[in-house]
Amino acid sequence: MLLGTIGTNWITKQFIEAAELTGQLQLAAVYSRHADTGASLVDAFGHGQVYTNMQAFFSQ
Repeated sequence: MLLGTIGTNWITKQFIEAAELTGQLQLAAVYSRHADTGASLVDAFGHGQVYTNMQAFFSQ
């Protein structure tokens, strides 16, 4: 199942790590107000798309 998150704080990173450990979820999208912080989070997991527009995030 694909996972989308809103925000890039430390708790979000821990949540994604735990979700992916299940083998059932994979990060697919991150919404962030700032593209560079969203990109840092996506880069840490090696996959996912960054959105800075909430409507575009929810359209996926």
